[in-house]
Amino acid sequence: MESKFNLIVKNIISNKNTEELGEQIQNWIKSKDKNVLLQSLQIIEKFLERENEKGRSILSRINILIALLGAGSAILLFFSKMIFETNVSYPKLIYFVSMMPFIFLVKSLIYSSKAIRPRNLNISTPDIIFEIQDKSYLKALRYEIVWKIWEYAQVQPFNCDRLFLFEMGLRNFVYSISSFLLLGFFIFLDKNNLLEICNKQQIIIGLILILFAVFQHLIFKLKGIWHYE
Repeated sequence: MESKFNLIVKNIISNKNTEELGEQIQNWIKSKDKNVLLQSLQIIEKFLERENEKGRSILSRINILIALLGAGSAILLFFSKMIFETNVSYPKLIYFVSMMPFIFLVKSLIYSSKAIRPRNLNISTPDIIFEIQDKSYLKALRYEIVWKIWEYAQVQPFNCDRLFLFEMGLRNFVYSISSFLLLGFFIFLDKNNLLEICNKQQIIIGLILILFAVFQHLIFKLKGIWHYE
């Protein structure tokens, strides 16, 4: 049987009628014991504070990742000048590999940008103080608990989305660093005349690497690796 909280989250995501959903949550909070209601309020406040702290932590990590992307761009600029702005002719494979860090950095930036994109959340405001003035103590407690549950049901999946996007951005940044190492390795082989691969094979290998860089997230999704719905 699906939990009540998961049902609340699904209804919020599907934009179910706010008043109808609020009444449904209030019907589930049926205790008439003041202590039980106070304990319920404390529990949901702890969950909400933990989720808010998690959100702040994720945002901080995203900012660090964006700063690292700036450093990655500087490295990309260095390699680009070394490969494209010199009279030295490199094998075709090196030109293909040099495109991989750019692709991964762009994908990482896209994921990071999505992660910091603001979202409108229907959270409680000081208006709740005026809304409980005509209610009894127990009804006011229930009303506050409902609002806290409602807020948590929005913040929790939002943080999960942000965390997934951050980790996808981080994964692509790590891939970009690996691509830089791979590029440096191939340049080393070429400098020492160890890159003995014919042009046709270089083009095939290069295209495979570029396709992997562009579609690796879809490959992992199909294989069930690092996928989030």
